[in-house]
Amino acid sequence: MNNIKKADSEKIKNIHAALEQEKSNYNDLVFKLNKQIQDVITSFSEKHSDEIKTISNDYEYHQRQLDDAINTQINKMQNYINARTPQWQNSDSAEKMHDWLVDWEDFQLEISSELDLHYFEDIELIQAERSSLPSLKR
Repeated sequence: MNNIKKADSEKIKNIHAALEQEKSNYNDLVFKLNKQIQDVITSFSEKHSDEIKTISNDYEYHQRQLDDAINTQINKMQNYINARTPQWQNSDSAEKMHDWLVDWEDFQLEISSELDLHYFEDIELIQAERSSLPSLKR
């Protein structure tokens, strides 16, 4: 078989065109909804801009304080580990201590991420992508 029959080919093309038209209709609606979402976000941001700035500043302040406190504890843990004997370094206690240290290092990374108060700005619904028919001939 080198070709799809003409009647079958036309049927497939027509159904595909209808499917693509429905995708286009869907995308038109998604575009309208995205516009409405952006309008709501803009209105909210304007209405609460001072509050958002205050929260952001306070968050950064507390974040720095917590990061400093955690960093101090991590340094104490590392110093404790480094001061132990080589025998202790190979013990179960050393492994547990190291795991505990890693937990605190992970927590430090977790709290170091920014509080993104602008995350709403990029909300958009995904539009349907067009599809292309494969070749109707081999």
